[in-house]
This record gives sequence, C-alpha cells and structure tokens, in this order.
Amino acid sequence: MIDDVDRLTGKEVMEVLRIIRNTANFSNTFFVVGVDQKYIVNVLKNTNDFANEEEYLKKVFQLTITLPAFKKDVVINVASLFLITDDLSEDEKNILSEALSKLAHDPDGLAAAAYPALDNEHIFEKFIDNVRDLKRFCNSFKIAYNILKGEIDIHDLMVLELIRNRNIEFYNLIRNRTLLNFDIDRTNEFIMNEESWKIYENEIKDTISKNDLRNFKEALTYLVTDQEYKNSRKFKIVYNFYLYFSYQLFNLVSFNEYNELILKDAKEIITKFDQWSAEGKQPELLRIAAQVTDFPDSDFLLKMIVVYSNIQMNHDAWFPYEYKLVFHFRAYNHERYFGKDMQKHKDFLIKLMKTNSIPLYDRAALANNFLLGHINKQPNEQSFILSKNEWQKWRF
Repeated sequence: MIDDVDRLTGKEVMEVLRIIRNTANFSNTFFVVGVDQKYIVNVLKNTNDFANEEEYLKKVFQLTITLPAFKKDVVINVASLFLITDDLSEDEKNILSEALSKLAHDPDGLAAAAYPALDNEHIFEKFIDNVRDLKRFCNSFKIAYNILKGEIDIHDLMVLELIRNRNIEFYNLIRNRTLLNFDIDRTNEFIMNEESWKIYENEIKDTISKNDLRNFKEALTYLVTDQEYKNSRKFKIVYNFYLYFSYQLFNLVSFNEYNELILKDAKEIITKFDQWSAEGKQPELLRIAAQVTDFPDSDFLLKMIVVYSNIQMNHDAWFPYEYKLVFHFRAYNHERYFGKDMQKHKDFLIKLMKTNSIPLYDRAALANNFLLGHINKQPNEQSFILSKNEWQKWRF
C-alpha cells in the first residue's frame, strides 16, 4: 500500500513508479497506490523525461479506480463539527454557525430548487476540495479566531483563511496590497486593483485553472464589497487592514473592551474615553460611537449623552453624536424607549435639560436645535415633543 505520492518531487515520483513497474511478477503481490493523477502528471512533465506522461502511467497501473466526488453539500456540516466545539460559548457558536451559513451553499435554499442549473456554490465550497482541505482551514482559522474574535468581521476572516490555505502566493498579494487600490470617492475604503489583477491573471494563467482563477477573483471581490451583514471592522475599511494580518489593534479600540466599558457608570466611561483619545484612538472611538445607537433603555441613553458631553479632547467632535441621539433619532426614541408615550418622552427631555452632569453649553445647544426645528417646521413634520413655548422657557 503506497500513499501520499503527491507529496513527492518529480524525481522521487519517477523512482517510486519505476520500482513498481520493474518489480518481478510475483504471485499474489499487488501494489495499491493512492495518487492525485493531476499532480503526478504535472510533476512528471516538469522532469522532461517522458513524451506522454499519461500513457506512461497507463503502463504502470493496470486498474484505475476513481474515488467518489467530494459532495460539497456536506461541507458546512463537517465544518460545523470541526469549528463549533463545546469549549465555545453559545454566542460564539451562533456567530460561527451564522457566518458559515452566509458563506456556504444552502442545499435547501429556494434558489437551488427553482434554478438547479445555476451555480449555487458559495465561496466556502469553492475553496474546499476534500476533508484534508477542510481540516487545514479549520485549524488555521481557529488560531486566528481565538486571537481576533470580537475584533474583526468573521466573514472576511473566514475568506482570508480560505485563500491562505488554498494559495499562499495569492494571499501574500493581498497582504502586501498589490491587488488592492483605494476608492477615489471614499479613500478610506479598498477596491480591487484591476490593473494589478490583469497582470497577475496573465502571469499565472498557464499554471492555474480558469475555475480557480475565477474563484480567487470572486473571493477578493467579496473582501472589498460592503455586504450589509458585515460589521464596521470589515476588511474593506482601510484602517482595519493590519488587524487581519498583524493580529494587533494598534490605534484601534477593542470592541470587547468597549462593550464591557459602556456597562459601567458614566464617570468610568469618560475617564477611559479621554485616555483612549490621548493615545490617538479618538478617530476610531468616534467611528464605534457612530455605530452604537441602540441602548437597553432611556437611562442608558441618558448616560451615553452625559459621556459624550464630557469628553475633553476635541469636544466639538462629540456634540453631533449628542444631537443625533436626542434630536435626529427622536422618532425612533419615541417608540423604542417611551412606547409612544408623549408624557414619558417629555419627562426624559426635561430631565436631560436639568441634568447638571451635562455642561450648560451642550444643553443650550440641544434646546436651540429643537427651537430651530419649531421655527423651520414644515407642514406635517414630526413633532418636537415639547412645544415651542416649553423649549423657550429654558434659561441657561
């Protein structure tokens, strides 16, 4: 029994084949060899010792049995067994399961049933040819995920790990940004570098199948596409780039630390926000705050307004966040926190105006925005909660 021939060099393969072919015809002696025929043919071609490599193989092997094709519908099930293990929390299990479902083919999906001729395989299956590939991916992904979980977009991390395990050279072209360019209209976002892609495509077209090449391009396109289910740490955003390759936050704020911090009281949050700002992380902090606009209740909402109004460094950058939460989101707040109860909403705004923890200037600016809303109000426009006279009575 001979296995793993596809791990040998061309000269080593030739030696094994010659031993098999030249062995005397002993009774009851058989060679059973497990080979990847495509690989064997290619390495033999590189030796330049044969006129026709496939014909030579036919002289060596009297019987060829082709193994059944790997049924790719089962990939997601097997991947789940390897990745979703008992040591993970329920939240982590759900996150991984959902990510796999986004990147893998759903055999029960409506599209597959209605249009069976369509290619319904998603990225995951296209980069997995066998169980060995799957295990290799799962091992490397688990290492990266254990370091980065909660700090990256899991879908983009999965795709990058699929690429790395499939073709390290292609992965390195992404890592050194050869295949990436900047969006002219949004310079903080990556797009595919079409010119570099054409050069790469031309260079490897004779060494890689058209199908693999198409899969690589699809995966790269996925990485620089803003899918609605990706979070703000998606690969497409330029300032997230080194997180995926260096496994370091550098000037980024930890999502996990941020989520734990905002559960604490306002004073602790303000202190930490000021510290992060002093460390040069305020741009990232502002980006996170822009995404976090939904809170457990109105008391939590008020706490975050107090926090934003008391950050010392570049304070003017934070007032728009106060304005958005109080004024711009007033219709959302009315339903989310106050159950469409106008009196509760009024009481909240009055409490906010009386809260000494919010600087006078910020309270006055918020009241001014509501007054301007009354003055510039259009017919049938959303209510401004307190009447014009009620807003005017405030003196700061």
